[in-house]
Amino acid sequence: MRTFKLKPNMQSPFLEIFLTKSMPEHARLGMAIRGPYLSVDDADTFLFMRGFPDVASPESLKAAFYEGPLLEPRT
Repeated sequence: MRTFKLKPNMQSPFLEIFLTKSMPEHARLGMAIRGPYLSVDDADTFLFMRGFPDVASPESLKAAFYEGPLLEPRT
């Protein structure tokens, strides 16, 4: 389970990026995403869950995501 606290009034733009960029990249790598779920208590918080194909793969798949092209430093 991942929880994101967003800057005020950034929910809509952030979710657009999450849905169009982050979720497809997770899927490409073999991770399922459940969510996003919006907090009923805080409009600037949302949650999602990652699903992995087996118990051995979470660390390598997360590393592939965080080291992949979506999160490469921009020059």
